[in-house]
Parts: sequence; structure tokens; C-alpha cells
Amino acid sequence: MPGRGTATSRSAAAAPETTQIATTTATATATVTTTATATPTPTSTGAGVQADQESNSTGEIVRLPESGPGVDRPGVLLIAVPDATGSFEVTERLRLARPTGTLTVAPPDISRAGAVFRDANVTATELQVSAGDQPVLVPATVEQAVTVRAEGDRFTLRYRLDGVTVRSRPSTAARALAAIGPMSSRLPADLPVVVILSGPTVLGIDCPLQPLSTQSCGVGGAPRWTLAAPLQAHAALATVQFDLPVD
Repeated sequence: MPGRGTATSRSAAAAPETTQIATTTATATATVTTTATATPTPTSTGAGVQADQESNSTGEIVRLPESGPGVDRPGVLLIAVPDATGSFEVTERLRLARPTGTLTVAPPDISRAGAVFRDANVTATELQVSAGDQPVLVPATVEQAVTVRAEGDRFTLRYRLDGVTVRSRPSTAARALAAIGPMSSRLPADLPVVVILSGPTVLGIDCPLQPLSTQSCGVGGAPRWTLAAPLQAHAALATVQFDLPVD
């Protein structure tokens, strides 16, 4: 786990001594190229939601940055909200420096976030993608890298991320740890990534792939946490400490 700090700058509790994996053993994955047959239609932001806000099925309304990576310059803006099951509702806004004809998506490789995630089996479900205001044909469920035809330089992905959470034991009964990162893949290594975690149960964010001195990267507090500085795409993983309902 990252260096220690207070709840206003990092996760609210120390790393657990042991953890119980809440996923099944991961299987090997391989990149495939496909023109997927699924035909999701991107959802709107919802009635009463302003242009600088984002809503999702959990009912959370998240205020978006007015500028920055994924908004008005190249980069990724990832907004995640944990639900009561330990899954995350994610909206990902990708902006590229130049147009592309394909887009590769894949569940994040969270095994790099620490030993407790080594056997994680991460799946993205309910995936919807748009290029500008045009829907992109993608599989509804993605377990490995998939490349689809998608033209443009601005994309929006909405999906549910499953298999990313472990229960912390021994610790507070409800305490859990998750690891998340962008689903957009094969990006320029130095493309900046901004992460926003929203929800009253979120306790803090750490950046396990950063140098030790900057692993305590979260700023803010419930219901809105973000990063002290954008991550680069090649190391864009964040661990999230939050509370689940008590069994």
C-alpha cells in the first residue's frame, strides 16, 4: 500500500494485513479484432443534469471539470462511483490529439496494483461507447481486449466494472479496497489521465504505480475525491478505499 497520510490527502486507513479476494481466478486473455454485433445506444445525462455534470444508474450526479484532459485537451477523464455490491459505475471521456479509425477497449489490468489483486477477474459489463455523438458497435460485456471500428478523436465510454474489489480483513467490518483504471487501451504512454471518485462511502485514493513519495495522491473528501495531479496512461491505476454494506 502507499505511504501514509490523513483522510484529506489519502486513504483513511492503513493497508489490511490480509484480504479476501472477492473474485474468481483470472483466465489468460488475448487481443482480438472484431466488428461487434452488440448495438448499445449511449445514454443521455438525464433530465435536470447540466452539461458540466455526469449522472449514472446509481443516482449520483458528479460535477465535471470545466477544462483539462478528456474535456478540452487530449487525455482521459474517468469518473467512477462504487455501488453496494463493490462494482463501479464508470464514465470515461477520451480525447485524442488526432483522429483514429479504431478504438481498443479492455478491462484494466489491476494485478499491477498489488498482490491482493493478483487473481482478480475483471469484467466490464453494460458497455456503451460513442464517437462524438454517434454510437459505436461494441460487445455489451468485455473480458479481454477488443478492437472496434470507431472514427474520431472524442469518445465516451459508459460501463459497469466488476471484479475489482476485495474485502479488507482484519479491518472495519465494512471496509473494502478496489483498483480501477481506464478501459481505453493502446493509448500514448504519456497521455494524461484524471480520475474522479464520487460517493459518500469513498474514503480515499492512492496511486500504487507512482513513486513512493507520490503514491498518496488523493485530494478532496467524500463525496468527491480526485488526484493531486494527472497520471500517465501507462501507469493509470488507482486504488480506492471505501465502505460496503455490512454483511
